[in-house]
Order: sequence, then C-alpha cells, then structure tokens
Amino acid sequence: MILIERKHASYNGRGVCKLYIDSLILKSGLHMQGERTLSGIFHLLKGKKSIQTIHDARLFHLENFYGIHPTLRKDSFNLTIRVLIKSNYIVLESNHKELFYVTEMGRKWLEQQEEKIPFTYYKGLTYHGVSNVFFERLLLFIQTFANSKMKNFSFIPIVDKESITQWVKYIYKKTKATEQIILSDLYHELSYVLNQFKTTEASLFVDRITSYNYYGLSIEQLTQKYDMSVEDVRLLFEAIIHRILTIVETNKNRFRILPVFLKDISTQHFITNTAKATHQLLLKQYSIEQIAEIRGLKINTIHDHLVEISLYDRFFPIRTYVDQQTESEILAAIANLNSMKLKDIKDAVSDDISYFQIRLVLSQSQIFSKMGEIK
Repeated sequence: MILIERKHASYNGRGVCKLYIDSLILKSGLHMQGERTLSGIFHLLKGKKSIQTIHDARLFHLENFYGIHPTLRKDSFNLTIRVLIKSNYIVLESNHKELFYVTEMGRKWLEQQEEKIPFTYYKGLTYHGVSNVFFERLLLFIQTFANSKMKNFSFIPIVDKESITQWVKYIYKKTKATEQIILSDLYHELSYVLNQFKTTEASLFVDRITSYNYYGLSIEQLTQKYDMSVEDVRLLFEAIIHRILTIVETNKNRFRILPVFLKDISTQHFITNTAKATHQLLLKQYSIEQIAEIRGLKINTIHDHLVEISLYDRFFPIRTYVDQQTESEILAAIANLNSMKLKDIKDAVSDDISYFQIRLVLSQSQIFSKMGEIK
C-alpha cells in the first residue's frame, strides 16, 4: 500500500491537451507584447542561464515562469507557436518575424483558462534547481523507508543519481531506528499538504510515488491516465511541487519531516559562475577596467556581469555607474515611449548615455510595477 491514499478521480482531460503550454506562452506574451521575441519566451520557460533571460524575467515580472519547463524542445515549441498563430491567438510583427503580439482573441481564450491553470503555484526563479532535487529525495526516501519497514532490502531504486542516493543513505542511517514514527509523520504531513490541492492535482502527485511492491507511474503513463500531453503533465507536476515547497516554507512550524528534504540544496544567487568571480573583485573595490584586465575579459563582458549582479544585490552601488540626472533621463524616456526596447530608449536619450547604464536602470527600476505580478 502506498504511503498516501490514491484518489481515483473521475477526471476527463479531453480538450485540455497542451492547455498548459499554450496558456503559459500567451500569459508570458501578454507581459512582453512586442517587446521581446518568441525565442525570449522559449529561453524563459526552459530556464536559460543567461543574463538577458534573467533580466527579462525580472523586467517583465515573469520570474515565476523562469525554468518551469527545462525539457522543452525548440521543435515542440515552434509547433505550438504555429498552432497559436493559426488559431489567431498571436500575430507576428510584419517587419520582424520574431516579435509578436497576443491578439484580443488570444486574450479572451486565456481568460477562459485562468481557473484551470494554477499560475500562482509557480515560483520558477525561487525554486530553480531546488524542486527536482526535493522531489527526487522525497521519492527515494519513501521507497527506501517503505521497503525497509517490510524488511525488503533488494528493491531497485527509483532514482539512480549518486547525489540523491548518498543523501538518502545518510538520512536512513541516522533515522532507521525510528522509521515507523518517521513514516507516520511524513504520511500526516503529506496528507495535510495534499488536502490543499484539487483532487486531480493530489492524485497526479500520488501516482508518481513509489512504495513497497509498487512503482509510481512514469510521465508517459500519466499522460494516458489523465489524457494530457507530456508537456502539460510535466508543467502541472512542476506547479504542484512548487506549491508544496511554498506551503512547507511558509508553515515551517507545522512540519517536522518535509523541511529536511530542503536542507543543503545549493541555490545560485548569481546565474553564472563568471559573474560570481566578477562580484568578488567588485567587493574589493576594483574598477571595471581593472576587473577586465585581471580576468582577461572585455569591458562589455564585465558590464554584462554587473547588470546580472544588480538583479540580485539589493545594495548594488548603482550611483557608481549612473548618476541621478542620467537615471531620471532614462526613466523619463521609458515613460514617454512606454517601451522597454533598448534601442528605442537609447535613441531617445542623450548620446553620452550608454546601453550599460540603461540596462542598469532597468534592472533597478520599479517603473514597470504597473504591469503587475503573474496572477
């Protein structure tokens, strides 16, 4: 018997095939509306580790969608785009085939799907690199303890990553004497969490769990059971994990076991390691020119690093690079243009204002708060 009771819902997914990926593309498109290309959305959902993608995620208030579909393939994405164009949900700009707009028809269709898609579950940038490790630890932990309880020590591990297996072995050795109590506590904690989900969502999660004498369903098997596309199953499952993590982290006093699976999961404050190295030199008061010389990199590359650092460092010394008058001129140009296209902004400000300064102001400014968070 699996740790959590399986809910057999009378769920009929017909007609929702690719509902999630379509909705996420349109939702992201509404935030960008002609300001970025289709490739920008692809990189956002896939979680490209680039300064531009992270910058755009924050700029357009799309942090929660960052990296939620790491297995997304470009051919699959392009096929979805063609379908959305054919359905007249998006249109391409006539003189730039990569820039696009969500149509009124696309907007209305998305409004009809709002209640079906748990947009608010996603916390992409927050849990990037965390959600998968958390779930794989949990998955192998349940399988190991459930089999140990039944005195079965010859099972095939459902997760075969050394970092995960070593972590579970370490926890098992420390706690195997109290495995019955741990299983009971974990059962009640997961039950409490899953009771906050819709029946279908809870069932999908439970169907992935492997226990004693039972192997959880694969993504492909879930697509058949719930009549969803592979992409939609992956996206819904990622949303569920993010929601579980949010519940656990905002109610830490309520849980004893689940927070353990989050311990020691390393998360990068900077997306690229090279920006970390630049940041260390920056903290030592080196100038941009000195950092470039020490690291053997171009000035523009160091500029890229500083823009990336500014996205994460709340104490970033922007006045070292952009004075108040320059910032005010940039913000005024943005407000007048109602655009975040770098070239448009550059053309509207004084010639001595650089793209680097514009990017820094964009990374630090709250001028776009009117666009709102993802809802």
